[in-house]
Amino acid sequence: MQLRNLFGAAALLSASFVSRAATVNFNFTFAGASNSGSGTFVTSTTATAGQYLVTSATGTINGSTISLLPVGAFPSAFPPVNDNLLFYPDGGGQSFVDESGIALVNAAGLYLVLFHDNVLGYEDAASLSPTGDPGTSELLTSGTITPTTVAATPEPGSFALLGTGVLSLAGMARRRFVRA
Repeated sequence: MQLRNLFGAAALLSASFVSRAATVNFNFTFAGASNSGSGTFVTSTTATAGQYLVTSATGTINGSTISLLPVGAFPSAFPPVNDNLLFYPDGGGQSFVDESGIALVNAAGLYLVLFHDNVLGYEDAASLSPTGDPGTSELLTSGTITPTTVAATPEPGSFALLGTGVLSLAGMARRRFVRA
């Protein structure tokens, strides 16, 4: 019975170290015929390997600071709306972004979505205008996305499991001490 309790407590402790939410930062740069930008995307992992949800962005577009638009908030006349997903590593013909793209707005009020145009075969394109007008899309002449940090952050449930395991071990040690 005591051996079973010990194994149960050990299982709880080991499970507490497994549950972690990964945050990955990506530096980005891009340039087109008339627009350029650089900055950092902060992402969280999704259930799909190599797929990240962009949760915030810092940087500049044409010298003006940027912020991330929420999923589905890009004022576009054409679907699909932005999903703010980033794909890394870029391999097997997969672009860093999908057709829905990552949507940003700069301090000057210009909207930008970085997307992959599957119909026209653009590698990555940008639409930059006050209204999100698809007619202002341009092919990017250069661009990079590179991961910069990976920080494992324990989730609250992990701390609960760890605490339960520690309390179980303390209880077992106390019972053993009292019986002796």
